[in-house]
Amino acid sequence: MVSGSRVEREINDKISSLQDKYRTLTRRADRCEDRVISLSHEREGLYAQLAVKYLPEMDSDSVQKTLKEVRGEVEQLFEQKKGRQKQLEKTLLDLDQSKISLQLELDKITIQLEGKVRERDKLMQSVDMRLLEHTEYKDLGDKAEQAKELIAQEDRRAKTYEEFTAPRLVDFRQDKRFSYLMKRKFGTDNYKGKGLSARFDNWLAEVVDYTAQKEDYDLQKGIPDHIAHEKAIRQDALEDVVGKMEAIENRESQDIGLVDVIKEGKEIGQKREEMMSQIEEIDSKYKRLYGEKKELATNKGFYYKNAVKRLKTYLKGSKLATLRRTALASPDPEDDVIVERIETINAGISQIKRKSKHAQSQADDVEDQLDGLKDIRRKFRRKDYESRRSYFPGGFDMDSLLTGYLVGTYNSRQLWNKIDRGQRFKPKQTYRSSNYNSYRSTSRRSSPTISMPSISVSTPSFSTGGSISSSSFSTGGGF
Repeated sequence: MVSGSRVEREINDKISSLQDKYRTLTRRADRCEDRVISLSHEREGLYAQLAVKYLPEMDSDSVQKTLKEVRGEVEQLFEQKKGRQKQLEKTLLDLDQSKISLQLELDKITIQLEGKVRERDKLMQSVDMRLLEHTEYKDLGDKAEQAKELIAQEDRRAKTYEEFTAPRLVDFRQDKRFSYLMKRKFGTDNYKGKGLSARFDNWLAEVVDYTAQKEDYDLQKGIPDHIAHEKAIRQDALEDVVGKMEAIENRESQDIGLVDVIKEGKEIGQKREEMMSQIEEIDSKYKRLYGEKKELATNKGFYYKNAVKRLKTYLKGSKLATLRRTALASPDPEDDVIVERIETINAGISQIKRKSKHAQSQADDVEDQLDGLKDIRRKFRRKDYESRRSYFPGGFDMDSLLTGYLVGTYNSRQLWNKIDRGQRFKPKQTYRSSNYNSYRSTSRRSSPTISMPSISVSTPSFSTGGSISSSSFSTGGGF
């Protein structure tokens, strides 16, 4: 058997590992971008050298000036981009720190809630011992068992009626002669037959023995109401007995301090719920800002598109093309070295961009996996699967499932389905009065007096004026 908390730790460890991997890949992509900018500066200087040597003075000055203008425009765009990136990184870092602080506080609150669960369990055992020695409570329990059996008898009678007697009513209604007389209200004060029709109806009634048949029909038809009436009487008796049992349970619980513990647990559970909601809000904001940061790192962003467009427009211009052709035709070996370096830089930039694109693509894949695991963790906690009562049967291998998810054997939905199907809760402990809930009338049925859950983030309920509810404060299906 594997505890729910252990499975949650495995999910958290894998999330941390993926976050480290993602940061490594994004840093690699950033370094590639910085290298491209550096090489672009070097290429600009080389073009300026060729312009001074081979173009007329006006053209040479024009090329150098334009290069500076292009560089300035491109650098301004990249500076804007980097400024926004830094702003996003700071905000994301702040969100991370806030989440870490909240998570630490959440862990403390969870420990407090688990302590209340243990305290509650211990007090419940004490109340159980008192009830075992409580003479009146034991007598009431015996009476409740008797009332329960009487209600069960009425239920069995109702089932027998449905199986064997109800079909007879159908036979009565399908008998055309019987149905004819019944519709004419024969034999009642409302019968309107006169003369020939009355003589015919009397003759037909003698033929079918209508009077006896009608008595039998009315008797059979009234059975369900009779059963329901008898069952209601039994339920009233059970209600009276169970009400007295609950009063004793509440008295003993109040006397031993259990009610106060449950109230305190409810307050802690509400704090935990609020903290979980804050963490989810941070996750939502982080995901939105992270999407913007991710777009800035790709060639889809506004800054990138404008910078590339400006560079391509100039680098494909006639003056630079003329410079390259003139330098290649010149016998001066120094020119060939410059042109060769320019070509090397161009090839290097292309190669670095491919590396950057590959690193960013890997980072995107890791981010998708991270989003999937974070969503699974949210569902896991919302369903109290990390609780003390939560467990997974022997043979459940979370590590293998996570590995399958990372290599693409399962998507996040399939992984969650496997986790959801494998999870189990240990049974809850309840007081004896709750055993009769299914036999009480729906309008009077109450929730079990005390139940035994684990750790929950669901908003609990607590009634100080009635019985101690099973959901008084929740730690995995109700506290």
